[in-house]
Amino acid sequence: MTTNEICNDPDCNRIKLNEQHTGIIMESNDAGALGCLGWAMERHINDIPSKLKPTFRKILEDTKTRKDNLERS
Repeated sequence: MTTNEICNDPDCNRIKLNEQHTGIIMESNDAGALGCLGWAMERHINDIPSKLKPTFRKILEDTKTRKDNLERS
């Protein structure tokens, strides 16, 4: 299942995921979509290979921060 399916975003309007050579760059100004993305990552973090976990933990931390900032504004 993809992030866009989990977060009910089949047209990729709420979350943009772009694969780069350094990791995954997310773009979203939708607090609900970011919350869903964070929930999905937290739920599956143990399934991520150990060498990739630090990258995904950083992405998760950044996602939560961005979501919190959007909710405050």
